[in-house]
Amino acid sequence: MTPTAAAPGGQDRRALAAGLGCYLIWGASPGLFILMDRAGASPWEIVGQRALWSPLWAAGLVIAAGLGREALGVLARPRTLATLLASGALIGSNWAVYIWAVNNGHNIDSSLGYFINPLLNMAVGGLLFRERIDAVAWMAIALAAIGVVLQTVALGHLPVISLFLAVSFCTYGVIRKRVAVEAQTGLLVECLLIAVPGIASTWAGSTGAVAGPLGARSRPACCCCWPARSPLRRWRSSPGRRGGCRSRRSGSCSTSARRWASSPALRPARR
Repeated sequence: MTPTAAAPGGQDRRALAAGLGCYLIWGASPGLFILMDRAGASPWEIVGQRALWSPLWAAGLVIAAGLGREALGVLARPRTLATLLASGALIGSNWAVYIWAVNNGHNIDSSLGYFINPLLNMAVGGLLFRERIDAVAWMAIALAAIGVVLQTVALGHLPVISLFLAVSFCTYGVIRKRVAVEAQTGLLVECLLIAVPGIASTWAGSTGAVAGPLGARSRPACCCCWPARSPLRRWRSSPGRRGGCRSRRSGSCSTSARRWASSPALRPARR
């Protein structure tokens, strides 16, 4: 039996679906970051936790693709390791700035960065990699550029955060395209290389060792400290619960119950 030929454009459709899936997941992630911020996690700690858990997910992808030998071979090539270290530093800094922007009221700036990024990607593809850009693509670029200009004017200031996110992510893509390794393998090596800074970032965020815009919150929020900060534990230690079953306004719970039971509304009516 002869193998069935791939449908024309099938790879392009899969790439488009993968790209849309990535942008949908990344676009929905600010909701999670905001919830973590409200729970007390600093941007340092969120980035650190992401860097710590990413190698496990990346290793699963490598194992599923049967690329274990290639991953071990990359570890023995210093030049490839250095290149992946540079790309890992870019994506790590992109994560940190994006999470800080989301948790500090700069959602529009961060969103604008990911509107600019596709424009840079298409420009780099045409200039550096000699990819063909047809008339429809140029029309899409023009419309996106107009939207970016209008949004920048609406911001009223130079979108530094947006430009950093767009340039760092585009540069990351250029570096990864030039590395002769599979996507899963490169991701695993990057995650392993930034796991050590991730440990330091998690410690700094949970202990308050870092000051400034990326500094820690008032309470640690690492995963090992979560039981001590659970809603039930916070409720038990709240001012109204200290010293037993106390209420701020009406004394003890038993006193409140007696007053409620003896209220005129509950007395039987006289006949």
